[in-house]
Amino acid sequence: MTFTAPPQVDVDFEGTTYTIKSQQASDDLEFNSEIIKAEPWYNSQETAEYFINQIRYELGDYRGRTILTPQSHHLTPIILWKLPTDSSVYSSYSTYGDIDSGIRNGGITAGKGGAIPLDTTTYTKHFGLGLLGVNSNHFLTSSPTISSVLSAEWVQPYAAMQNVGLRSMDNNRDLVLAKAGECNNYGWVIGDTDYCVYTNAKNKVSYVNGDTTRGSYGSAVFNGSINVEKTINDKWKAGIAYGMGSANLYDFNFSGTTANLDSSNNHYSVYGVKKVNDKFTLKGMVGGSVFDYKGKRNYLTTSATSSYETDGYTAEINGTWDLKKNIKNMKTPIRLQPTVGVAFAAHAQDGFSESGSGDLITVDPNQAESFLLKTGIGVDKEIIMEGGKWLLVPSLALNYEMDTYASKGHRDLKGGLTESSTAHTSVEAKTFGQHRGSVKLGADFLMNKNFMFNLNAEYGLATYGDENSYGGGFRWQF
Repeated sequence: MTFTAPPQVDVDFEGTTYTIKSQQASDDLEFNSEIIKAEPWYNSQETAEYFINQIRYELGDYRGRTILTPQSHHLTPIILWKLPTDSSVYSSYSTYGDIDSGIRNGGITAGKGGAIPLDTTTYTKHFGLGLLGVNSNHFLTSSPTISSVLSAEWVQPYAAMQNVGLRSMDNNRDLVLAKAGECNNYGWVIGDTDYCVYTNAKNKVSYVNGDTTRGSYGSAVFNGSINVEKTINDKWKAGIAYGMGSANLYDFNFSGTTANLDSSNNHYSVYGVKKVNDKFTLKGMVGGSVFDYKGKRNYLTTSATSSYETDGYTAEINGTWDLKKNIKNMKTPIRLQPTVGVAFAAHAQDGFSESGSGDLITVDPNQAESFLLKTGIGVDKEIIMEGGKWLLVPSLALNYEMDTYASKGHRDLKGGLTESSTAHTSVEAKTFGQHRGSVKLGADFLMNKNFMFNLNAEYGLATYGDENSYGGGFRWQF
């Protein structure tokens, strides 16, 4: 009795369905160890046994014939589960019969574990490396099938990257406005003109704590900014700024999914500063950003890459009071600078589809937003050093901000399986949460009228994570 064997058998293993086929050996597969290494049963006797027990007789022999009597037919497909330990042994399992007993295949009997010697012409013909290229021999290959159900953790890294992009725009705003209106003190005045240039940089490293449904991840955001400022009159100053940097997400590892995303970005801003009076100053800016993202995501047998672009839009306005307090026996006063402000940012990313193998996803276009309420107070004091040879200005600042858009609905991202017609699912990643407080230490070093530099470091604690940053700038007047 004969029959035509099914072309494939589906086997579920560790949450993935594998399509198993009987593969006739061919020259292009000869001695190709990478094919063997890619199989789910590679280097695991237990897994090889599991697949054999799931398949049993369903594939018949290599011709698709029913196996009627034990050990009466040969040339059944075999599982190649281990690379040779030396030149004479190649491990395999036959899919015929009970793996605990001897298995006949082409006149050769292999017991449990299937260690097949390759030291004779006959053995080489039917087993091991020698079988690859022998037309009459078959072995099993697997391929993961496309899942019909989207796992939320597959989309989460991309949802999380929106938070990182928003932090990059936040970082850039801080750089643009930090010394806005004070370029004459911190920057390079161009000749006898009303124009001045200053530059500064800031690197911020953050970590967001996950929960039972959303993964943790780290991020590193670097920004550098060059500002060109013009003094219009005693009350008004205006400027333009160009920023560049990177925004990276790393160490996302949740429910079997790992991911890393990197970006290069550019920021463009215009700003204005009005000195309302000697004790109060208003600053405002608007800007746009361009992000170029590249990512890698892995899940079981899924190996995916992604590439997409994002536009960003942001604005901020804040007010700062400048209050001086003279202290007895001190040559210079202490300066207090309370600040309040609001800031908005939008991260508008393109839709894209992953490339690679396994369960690939398509992500819809989306706009994620943040709306910050900001307040804080800074304290600094001028200290004359070495009889006036140089000036030190240490500073301390305490800041608080509330991200009113950190709640559900403003950072969701829709995605679905690329080869599925099922409606895309809305997925949310973990954010910092609504509340964040920080302490910032800094110092300005004015060595002479031509050279100065400043350094700062900041530590922030949020509802669901923390971050630290450091930065600075310098002026060298030629």
